[in-house]
Amino acid sequence: MSGIWNAIIAGAGAGLLLAILIGGPVFFALIKISIEKGFLIGLFFAIGVIISDSSYFVLSFLGISQLKNTRLAEELLGAGGGAFLIGFGLRLIIKKEKPVDINEKVIQGSLFKSLVNGFLINTLNPAALLFWIATVSAVTVQFSGNKHQIFAFFIVCMSTVFGTDVLKAFLAGKVKNIVTPKFILWLHRLSGGILMAIGIEKLGAAIMNYFKFHPFG
Repeated sequence: MSGIWNAIIAGAGAGLLLAILIGGPVFFALIKISIEKGFLIGLFFAIGVIISDSSYFVLSFLGISQLKNTRLAEELLGAGGGAFLIGFGLRLIIKKEKPVDINEKVIQGSLFKSLVNGFLINTLNPAALLFWIATVSAVTVQFSGNKHQIFAFFIVCMSTVFGTDVLKAFLAGKVKNIVTPKFILWLHRLSGGILMAIGIEKLGAAIMNYFKFHPFG
């Protein structure tokens, strides 16, 4: 049971990081659409984002699960995941994210169109794919490939993301003056620092494990 609880806690943390700290185009778009077209349109936009993230998770997991379950594979995944997180965190710190250009044509239309827009905006954001490749690599090593724990992590992570997105859509009118490019910039710097710290820890652990089981001499 402790393993499942570890997965739940890790999933909640990753979900908060993805939904609150790693803002970017999706953050801006969700706030803008919710303000201009209402909560229900924003809700379906958030559903589209969740479908996109879920697709990236499944693709990343299927790709990584093809690796043989050996100590060397775990070491490579740990090092690769850590390096990805470091690189992604550095990207968040140094890159100034511009608000996505959501014109009137995009935010008009049915609930289904809003869902499709959420899916496309998140899918076309390369940061989303990088995040999931790094995250799935790291949790696969952390939970030793245990599928129950990995999917518990995923379900809690997605539930946290969706819950915060619904809250953002509901409170959009109240936070519109707060969510400025400068605000997002500092959120990115904070999340980038957190991701780099996690990446350094994962990379360091992978290196230590390698030299532990493959000593010189």
